[in-house]
Amino acid sequence: MLIVRSVSIFSFKRTVMRYIILHFLLFANFHLSAQNLLSNGNFESLVRTDNNYDFLVVKDWHLGSLCYNCNDNNTNFYNTQMGKDRRCDPKYYKYLEGRTKIWFDAVMFKGMERSGSGYIYIKLKQKLKVGKIYKAEVNFYFPSIQLNDSTLYRHIGINVLKTKPVMPESFKNWKFVNDTIVYDQWFKRTWYFRALCELEYFVLGASYTNNWPDYAVENRKGAEYYMDNVSLEEVEEKNLDSMKITATPFCRCKDANQPYNQPINEQSVYYETNKFDISEESKLRLDSLVLYLKKYPNSVFEVSGYTDEVGTNHEELSKNRVDAVIKYLIENHKISKYRLLTNYVGNIEKSKDENIRQKNRKVDLKLSNYRIDQIFYKKALNSLNSDSAFIYLKLWLLAVNPEHKIFALFDTRLDTLKKNKKWDFVVNDIKSMYNKYKNPKEAFMLDSMYQEDQKYRTLEIGIEELAEMYDSRKEDIFAFPKITNEEWKQLDTLNYLFMSQYIDKNGWPNQSEMGDRPSKAAYYIIDHNLDTNSLKKYVPIIEKKCIEGEADWRDYATIFDRKEKECGRLQQYCTQYMKDPEMPNRYILASYDSETAVNERRKKIGLQPIRDFNISFTMKITHLKNGGKL
Repeated sequence: MLIVRSVSIFSFKRTVMRYIILHFLLFANFHLSAQNLLSNGNFESLVRTDNNYDFLVVKDWHLGSLCYNCNDNNTNFYNTQMGKDRRCDPKYYKYLEGRTKIWFDAVMFKGMERSGSGYIYIKLKQKLKVGKIYKAEVNFYFPSIQLNDSTLYRHIGINVLKTKPVMPESFKNWKFVNDTIVYDQWFKRTWYFRALCELEYFVLGASYTNNWPDYAVENRKGAEYYMDNVSLEEVEEKNLDSMKITATPFCRCKDANQPYNQPINEQSVYYETNKFDISEESKLRLDSLVLYLKKYPNSVFEVSGYTDEVGTNHEELSKNRVDAVIKYLIENHKISKYRLLTNYVGNIEKSKDENIRQKNRKVDLKLSNYRIDQIFYKKALNSLNSDSAFIYLKLWLLAVNPEHKIFALFDTRLDTLKKNKKWDFVVNDIKSMYNKYKNPKEAFMLDSMYQEDQKYRTLEIGIEELAEMYDSRKEDIFAFPKITNEEWKQLDTLNYLFMSQYIDKNGWPNQSEMGDRPSKAAYYIIDHNLDTNSLKKYVPIIEKKCIEGEADWRDYATIFDRKEKECGRLQQYCTQYMKDPEMPNRYILASYDSETAVNERRKKIGLQPIRDFNISFTMKITHLKNGGKL
């Protein structure tokens, strides 16, 4: 009995010990997954500065310009040194908890990206893991002060970076900013994101965009705001699924392309019978349109003149009315004549009803589908045999989207101009846009290779749209001379040989050093070479670059699937298509394993799920000889 009891006690103790160890491991695992990757996230740990002031700073964090830490000690300092500055005084703006908060000055004006607004950053305890989901939380306090830009607070938020933040690149087009504002009280803002590359720095502050801020420095108005209790934690994906929360795929903030389409604005001015002088009321209408013209400097308007049925010389009268409007806009508001397209319509409706006649005596100003840069380029094309062609090209270079400038180098319609010494000015201007990159010459060369690769794929559309919007139904759209399928393959082979030698010598081009499109030249040229040994060689290289944040996971998925398809295996991300054996010119998804597995893989690298796996498309090859047969 004694022995049995002894064994029972021993067994009981062992069971209890296992229970304790199990719970310890579970707690440790929970604690590990929920740990804050930001040191001193509540800003309560303070250290003294080396200067002569009795001033404490937040430990581990780096405070940028116009950013200060408020605590009891520093409040006394501000009151003494800054004339009783109340922004740290809890009597006016209370603390969330503890004795420290971060006070920011948001000084916003056009050009602020060079001088910056208040910000603070920290290095993470560890790099973020690719594919994992993270939750970022920040407590904000926005005083309800008078702002001359009500959207200012909506540009306050966070950014996560690979390297230390630098002006202005690290503060443009942030994804994680406030979409909800609460005034005069602390509130918590939470963001979820999936890390697509190894990120290591966390920044809080203000972000600017291509279109904001848009007011001049003399009209700026600063605003203070506060942050406290900041955290960044890894979270389980299943927890988000249960809450129906979608994590934003994120590696870096990309420059948002400015859309060409502006809000529609139309205006009409009216006249007395057989008159073309502009009334005071009509001048007010034109003045209101000028505000739009100045806000959207690339916009072009069609100015169309109409008459009633009285009289006989309708075309001349409509011309006089249009000319009067254009003269007013040019002389009184300095609007460029190139932004005003004339159309002398005359009379289009006969009626004895005076109300209808009155509506017909008018000039309509409507937003055109053309942009001002397209106007200049088209005029250059129409004056190739005169010096005015270069005048229009210089105007075009000033107005066009810089990303589109290089298309002109491949426009065969300009070949006669390229023999002229003045063409050097055009080339040098185009090359200058690459000066923003670490190696401008390589960036220009890579972008040129990108255009060579796309010559018979998408470049023709880009060149056509230099002068007018692309319309495949038109017969006179720009096109390169037709080639055979064999000639096309030879071009792709030559491009591949050049690019493979470049990569062997210089490595895969980094997006941060060469720019998005120039660096993609490597991907496209490698992808268009169907040699399986080549694809096997570059798949791990581009995967490594994606982890570093220097390439796009979509490009990796495409090359990976291309390799699998060419090797006779199932693709994993569904980026590849094949000819439909039952219908010519129709393409369907190449073979894959399962829809669930495909979408799970796509989700892990930030790609949208495929909703319809029966997707198909038709394609007609127009630039190949022999009827476009591949």
